Amino acid sequence: MTTDEIKVLEGVPENISAGQACWGPDDDSVVFVGWCHEPYRLGLIYCPIRPNALYSLSLDGKTLEQLSDSKHSVYSPRFNNTMDKLMYISVDVGGAHLKCGRVMLYEWKTKKTSTIVDVVDIPERDEFPGIYHPGRLFSQRNWTNDGSSVVMTTAWRSYQKIILINCNDKSVKLLTTEPGCWTFLDVSNNILLAEFSTPTTAPKLMMAALPEVIPEDGLSWTVVAQTAEFSLEKEMTWEVLSFSRSETSDIQDEYEAVFQKPVTASGKKPKLIVTPHGGPHVNFNSNFWLYNACLCKLGFAVLGVNFRGSLGFGQKSLHSLPGNIGTQDVEDVQYAAKKVLESGQVDDTNVFVMGGSHGGFLTAHLIGQYPDFYKAAAMRNPALNVAGMLEMSDTPDWCYFEGGYDFTFQSTPTLELQAKLLQVSPYVHFSEIKTPTLLFLGADDVRVPPKQGTNFHRLLKAKGVETRLLWYPGNNHPISKVDAESDVFVNLARWFFEHTQK
Repeated sequence: MTTDEIKVLEGVPENISAGQACWGPDDDSVVFVGWCHEPYRLGLIYCPIRPNALYSLSLDGKTLEQLSDSKHSVYSPRFNNTMDKLMYISVDVGGAHLKCGRVMLYEWKTKKTSTIVDVVDIPERDEFPGIYHPGRLFSQRNWTNDGSSVVMTTAWRSYQKIILINCNDKSVKLLTTEPGCWTFLDVSNNILLAEFSTPTTAPKLMMAALPEVIPEDGLSWTVVAQTAEFSLEKEMTWEVLSFSRSETSDIQDEYEAVFQKPVTASGKKPKLIVTPHGGPHVNFNSNFWLYNACLCKLGFAVLGVNFRGSLGFGQKSLHSLPGNIGTQDVEDVQYAAKKVLESGQVDDTNVFVMGGSHGGFLTAHLIGQYPDFYKAAAMRNPALNVAGMLEMSDTPDWCYFEGGYDFTFQSTPTLELQAKLLQVSPYVHFSEIKTPTLLFLGADDVRVPPKQGTNFHRLLKAKGVETRLLWYPGNNHPISKVDAESDVFVNLARWFFEHTQK
């Protein structure tokens, strides 16, 4: 019987917040993720590593059962079609805000939990690097018809690919081989729906049938919807570049960058914008990003660097960065930029740098450590004083972990900690900065206090360095409201044009 009644379920403990709910077997229960309130709550967005557990709650609110171990953080519970298997993703609590996860399976009848895909520390070259899948992007339906396999998206170095995981034999098979960014959306009757894009091709919807035997070269995909005749392939090119600063060329020392540049009929070399990503444990994948496409249309080449510590390269590579921020990541980015200049593909007299959050942290480091290399810089909500964020950010654990220290809920700043975190911050090289610098600050940012940006701007002015600050009320860390984001882009492009050497 269907009614219009809305009912708030009783029985959820007061010390947890419930989310990501789905129906349990026989529709007599709800399975959900419960995040702990105690000892206190930290910022959750972009951080699926907070203490939580998986629960089952009867609809009458009288029976609550915990299904997962509290020592792990879980997200995206999904039942198969027969409702006897529950799949979810598990990561270690704390540490890197994004990292390699595990695919877990809970057998509903036997109440047994097993690991289907474990963390990958060091992947074989060009092989499956592990599960990297933020919970906010997980598909609602991802089980095959027979209830034995799941389909999901994962970061794969500088690409994003779709994989099939067999829960019986624990095998992982690749379903997409065309270079670019694949995002799994849905599956019904073993027909897959996905989105595909590249830096030169806008997103398009793709469909494929899932056969019993997966071909080695992946599935045969068909376009079902796309932006009419939209392609920038004649106007720009893109490629994934590989780098290693180690003479042994060990896979653990390798990293990549997504490089795109405009095609110029005159043969004139484009200006270069170097872009380190934020996080720092995220990545640039080879997707269509309007920002970069527009910059290429304006005559800039863009180098998005996945320095060591980025997602998609194995857990050991990711964990090589904490304790080494401000050095390893900075040197990786600068090495990549120099290699591109040495290739002769860009104008080496006009090199710019931009980044947000940790990318802003790296931007400030780069213009401090290499003051004569960049013509101008732009930063969005940059982390400029890690020591100063300890008691101001909604994620103080980030400061401890990336600085190389363990974090507990009882952690308090010490002189040693503050000295170390100040030492890895861009301020240590402030005296060398002379690069014209543009700052974009979200007034409501609780991740990186905007006061850091205003202080940096004030100090640059006092030092006689050309600088400009743009302030966006009502915007937080991403500065993602439409009017603000468009204003950021226009002023970013204008800033780089104004500082182009003729």
